[in-house]
Amino acid sequence: MSKEVVLIGRSNVGKSTLFWELTGKKVPIGKRPGITQYPFKTKVGNIFYVDMPGYGFMFRATKA
Repeated sequence: MSKEVVLIGRSNVGKSTLFWELTGKKVPIGKRPGITQYPFKTKVGNIFYVDMPGYGFMFRATKA
């Protein structure tokens, strides 16, 4: 069974930079610096890594 590491937190705190360091993959970001538009998931070995947008910036998300 694979494990999953999900990076969550406020905007512009380095989640995508940490994701890049852990996986070697760049995350697509928006036109403004530091804005990840949607969750980005990749697998390295037996671990899935997920980079989430900062609070309040998820693309096409509905309010719960």
